[in-house]
Amino acid sequence: MVKLVMPRKRPACPLVGDFITHGFPFRTPGNIFAVDTETTGLDAWGTRLVDRPTVPARPFAASFCNTDGETAYLRWKVNPETRDVIIDPKQLDLLRALMENPALEKVFFNAIFDKRMVRTLGVMTLGMVWDAMIGMHTIKPDEMPLALKPLSRKYLEIEDDDQTALKASVLAVRRQVQAAKRQAAKGRPHDTTLARYSLSDDTEGDYFLGDPDICETYAVRDALRTISLHIAEMEELESDEQLMSVYKRELRLTNVIEDMEQRGTRLDNDRIKSVIGYYTGISNKARKEIAEEAGTEFNPNSPKQMTAEFYGKRGYTPLAYGFNKEKNEKTRCQHCKGHGCNICQDTGNNPKCDADFLEGIAITHEADAAGNDKLIVKDKLAHALLYESACDTMLSYAKNYDKYKVNDDCGHIIHPNFKQVGTKTGRLSAEKPNMQNVASDESGKKRVDVDYKLRECFIPRDGYVFYIPDYSQIEVWLLFLRAGAMNVVKVLAAGGDAHQIVADFIWGGTYNLKEAKDASHKDPSTLSKSALANLKMYKQTRKRAKNLQFCKIYGGGVTKIATMINCPKAEAEEFIADYDERLPEVKKFMHETVVKAKRDGFIRNGYGRRYPIDRRFAYRATNYDIQGTAADLIKQAMINVHDLQLSPKYRGKMHILLTIHDELIIEVHHSVDSVQTQRDIAEAMSRDYKLLGSPIPFPIGMKVAKDRWSESIETKI
Repeated sequence: MVKLVMPRKRPACPLVGDFITHGFPFRTPGNIFAVDTETTGLDAWGTRLVDRPTVPARPFAASFCNTDGETAYLRWKVNPETRDVIIDPKQLDLLRALMENPALEKVFFNAIFDKRMVRTLGVMTLGMVWDAMIGMHTIKPDEMPLALKPLSRKYLEIEDDDQTALKASVLAVRRQVQAAKRQAAKGRPHDTTLARYSLSDDTEGDYFLGDPDICETYAVRDALRTISLHIAEMEELESDEQLMSVYKRELRLTNVIEDMEQRGTRLDNDRIKSVIGYYTGISNKARKEIAEEAGTEFNPNSPKQMTAEFYGKRGYTPLAYGFNKEKNEKTRCQHCKGHGCNICQDTGNNPKCDADFLEGIAITHEADAAGNDKLIVKDKLAHALLYESACDTMLSYAKNYDKYKVNDDCGHIIHPNFKQVGTKTGRLSAEKPNMQNVASDESGKKRVDVDYKLRECFIPRDGYVFYIPDYSQIEVWLLFLRAGAMNVVKVLAAGGDAHQIVADFIWGGTYNLKEAKDASHKDPSTLSKSALANLKMYKQTRKRAKNLQFCKIYGGGVTKIATMINCPKAEAEEFIADYDERLPEVKKFMHETVVKAKRDGFIRNGYGRRYPIDRRFAYRATNYDIQGTAADLIKQAMINVHDLQLSPKYRGKMHILLTIHDELIIEVHHSVDSVQTQRDIAEAMSRDYKLLGSPIPFPIGMKVAKDRWSESIETKI
């Protein structure tokens, strides 16, 4: 296992005085230094406040630390009523001199955020940029929490008493402000100045209210923490060429994400409101039906009620149990407190009733064939679409930004926050709002008879269209490539649906393929009984192949496969045996991957990214390998397309907006809207095919949406 070590010389923490008086006495030995900003919030586009609708976060201080431990500090005044930062021009020139010097290397902890903050001041960040947060995630992808203070305390022995002191100082002022506001509301004597202060929703957003000296100590120590972590990380990364390559790719990706977030995506405000109303109506109706069937109020958002209903009353078998990562143990059943009951199947462990389980039921049960299961699933997923997809949050964020919009002709613009370090596999995640929940119409959520509408809310800017390229079933490709099953890869390379190809390869003898394909294009009422039976078998084997492959990728066992295919365990075992017999390379690859994980305590994906794996959970190794390789593939594709959009031909006319798992959403100006542009994008996305062992470029599907995302039309390229 990788273990970070202390730098041989941990820098001290001297403070530098007033910059105007002392002439900015800050050295940059080795042309490298750490930078950290203190801000009036965490959202540059508009932060929710207690007593005001929105105000964008801005930096009010910047701290620096060089490799010798010498620090420097800049601070500007903040109007506590408007939260506007009053910039001193001379100090801004000092900041610009450091940040815009391309010969100086800058080290951040969360570079995208700090670069965005200084960008709001009109200051660009030029030259090489390092990110200690991404460096830590590259070395230890399972490290949690991935925050500066805990990491510094754990690996550098730097305590966080400075943060404790600053928070106490800020809380004291906040209490005075809140008391003054209460007195003012009651018409009693009060401090009129304090009563006008605007407070953030959290303490961190009001750090500028704290004691200035304590704030300075806190700020410069954060810069010290950042440069110290960077020194420690580089000792590890420089000894592992593959990891260093992964790290540098991630650093290049920060520029892509920064541009994506800065541009933002246009929303149709009226359509979002109608979508919220649609999902709310479905949810309310399902709740009423469930309550009538159960004879009591039922809350599908309550894990306790859901597990009691499905595992206790309806007798389903749990697919997974809760696990406490900090204690490294399964959580106790909340019904029996660990003693064992019918709900936890006498294990004493807390069963999970999560999306995997619910979607399995949604897939395998028709209408109300299994009691009222589908109503509960419908309600649960309708809520997921409404809240987890955050369409109401998107409306809120779009409205917030509308108050401070830069381009009046753009309408409501949403700026999602993409996270490079949110998952162990390396796949990008997103928050505020969670764009990864903006699924396609073909997603599992579609299976509960809830029309998918969220993509209707996304529209291109005037004069632009959406290009939506995606990798066609890339995880299946990668499974066979990583396993060396080139006989299947050759068939895949010839074109067609990957899951059906595998189904035909394994179970093709159970149906007439030609007749089934012909029947699939005809009206079922015109088919004979034998033709219908043949068509049914054809479709069933595809679903079987798809579920088997994804269960293998995700580490699912016989129980999960039986649930997803809706068959007895014995029959599922037969399907697995058939699959393994015809595809022995996959079975061998999975076995060897698990053995390696148990032996070494880690595996590497196709790009060299390393995943530490607890030997007890070695069965997850294939999942990390395939999903992680797919994640790095789309990241490299984003970098390649971003390079393309910066080329003279496309500069200012092409913009990556979003990434949803294996697809990109790119805004393209009408002046370059052409088949050749689509081909250029596809070529950029499939450039790594040889690196991953594919005999041909990965197939890239391409859709074009002229009016809104949901109305995209597939195009041939």
